[in-house]
Formats: sequence, C-alpha cells, structure tokens
Amino acid sequence: MLTMTPEKHAPENGIAIRKPIDVTAFAGALRKLADRCLTQPVAVSPPTSASVDKTAPARFSVASESVLKEKLTRLSGASASSANALVPVSMASKKTDKNSNDAENAIPPKGIAAPPSLSAGEFDFYIGSSPDVDLRNKSAREGVFYRPDNFLQGHVQRVLAMAKERSVSLRMSGLGFQALIVDPAKQRIFAVVPLSKLLSAGRIPLAYKDLRIDQVSDREIASLPSTAEQHGMNSLIWRFALCASRGRLPEGTSLDASISLVHWPNLTRLQTPPHAARILGLWARYRTSLEQTVESLEVPQRYVFALYSACNSIGLVNVQEKHTPSVATVEPPVETHQKQGLFRMLLRKLAGYTDLARPSS
Repeated sequence: MLTMTPEKHAPENGIAIRKPIDVTAFAGALRKLADRCLTQPVAVSPPTSASVDKTAPARFSVASESVLKEKLTRLSGASASSANALVPVSMASKKTDKNSNDAENAIPPKGIAAPPSLSAGEFDFYIGSSPDVDLRNKSAREGVFYRPDNFLQGHVQRVLAMAKERSVSLRMSGLGFQALIVDPAKQRIFAVVPLSKLLSAGRIPLAYKDLRIDQVSDREIASLPSTAEQHGMNSLIWRFALCASRGRLPEGTSLDASISLVHWPNLTRLQTPPHAARILGLWARYRTSLEQTVESLEVPQRYVFALYSACNSIGLVNVQEKHTPSVATVEPPVETHQKQGLFRMLLRKLAGYTDLARPSS
C-alpha cells in the first residue's frame, strides 16, 4: 500500500510504504514482512481444558513435521529402527549443564513472538554476505571458520572468566572501544563509548597483547560519567559474536557433531538472522548437526553458522561429538582343554614332567 501516512494504514498481512518510494525503506519493509511470515507460529486450536501444557514441544505443521523428520533421518544415514536413528532431544541424555531442567528449558514457549527483523544495514553488519560453499571440499571448509580469540568477543569472554575466578570486576582498555568494565556479580558490562562504536570495534581483529587489564573497585564503577552505558553480559557477548562471526563458525567447530539447545533464548531482546526461530526449534527437538540443519531447513549456511556462533558464545548449545567405534581384532576364546594342554607342554619342557595318567585332549 502506498500512502502518505503509513503508520495509520499498515495492513495486517502486508506493508505500507510512504510516498515517494525510498528503495532502502522498501527493501527493509519487504524483509520484515518475509521474516514475519516465515517465523509466524502455526495456528493451534485452543485447549479444551483450563490447564495448558507448558512443556509441550514447539511443532511445525503435521505435514512439515513428518517431512522434517524424514529429511533428518535420511541425512543421518540411519533407519528409524537402527541404533543410530534420529534421537529427539527429550529422549537424549543431556547432563553436561548443571541445570537439571535443560530438556524442559529447551522447549520454546507456546505462541512465541517472532524475533525482531534486522534492517538492511544491520543484516550485512551482523550476518555478512558470504555464499554457501561445498562443505565436502577441505579448502572451501576452511573459509567458514574464524578465531574468536582474535576479536573483542574472545577477549571479553577471557576477561569475564578471569573476573569470575577472582570474584572481582575487571577493566579492559584498548583502541577502538577505550574501556570496558566487566562486572560478573551484576552480570553487566559498562562502556564509556556508544554501542555503535563498540560493535564496530567488535568486527576488527585485535590482539590480546594490545589490551590492558586492571582491577576496578565498586567505587570507581559508581563514579563513572553519566554518559557511560551499561549492557547485559550475555546480550553484548551475543552481539560481539555476531560481529566477529559474520556468518562463520568458531575455529574448531565440528560440522558433524550433534547439537541440541540448552534453553530457549529471549529472541525479542537479541539480534538474530532470518529463520532463527525455525533453526532453534529444530535444535530444541532433535540432536542434529550443522550440515543437517542447513540441508533439512534449506536455509543459507551463514544464517545457521551466525546463529550457532552467537548461541555458543553464551553457552546455549550442547555439542556431542560423534565417535566412530574403533575396529579391533578380537582373539577367539581359548577352550579350557587347550589351556590345559599348553600348561602340560610347558611343564614337560621345564621340569621334564610327563603326564602318564591320560593323554592331553
């Protein structure tokens, strides 16, 4: 709809564009509409009873659910009756996290709101534009990885671990972001520069040796200038991971390992690539690899890789490596009478003993 007042005439399942048409605004509106349609939850009939099962897993439609399961089973190379068949997360053992309710927390809430859409500028900033590559090609695979330790993401994670171990607040100073104060007790990060500058610095490779780390007191934190900004720990690390990743995976990530979701994140407060709800919904339901995720949902690799990098940076995913059983030569068991015959032969050799009672069998 073309109108002079789009804020008053926005259709429910369409878009309203202000006249005259601006190409950037038009592209952004189309992207928001597409994301809203793709992530819109499936309509479910209201429950007949007053109680609502809050632990029921999120479902696609019945048709797409069966198609998805068939795809995953085929991609895993196992039949439904085999020992290596597709395993739902609810049946898998997930004891790597201290929270014993991980399986329940991984289930997306019913009627979950679609994550906020990225603008055209934000999309390239966080997700990048790398095309899909042939993951079976070794040289092509190398291009989908990055080293978090070379970026602000890795440095903040390292300083946070140090601050937790010492039970103190630490300040890291460096070019591009001036100073960040990591306060593990309050789960906050204080910055003296605007968020836009922080995120720009998060995209630039930065050596740890070029940083300065100091302990900071509560009094110093309280005396920060009024212009200082404070951010939630996980939300800022999530953004730093997207900035450093830009559609790539942390170095050392296995494309074949099984992934499951620890708990469902609050997508309304996080920047996410398109199809984030579908990808997370898959990881919440089934243990599946990154390659299987890309192929079964038929989404660009960079969407899956960027989301995994962000989730991994704040511990939202469990990773289970696939171990190939070792092949060993098993000696056939030696019968008892064979052992007795061998023993008698040794005695005859060493002590001249002769068994006259009966021959060895």
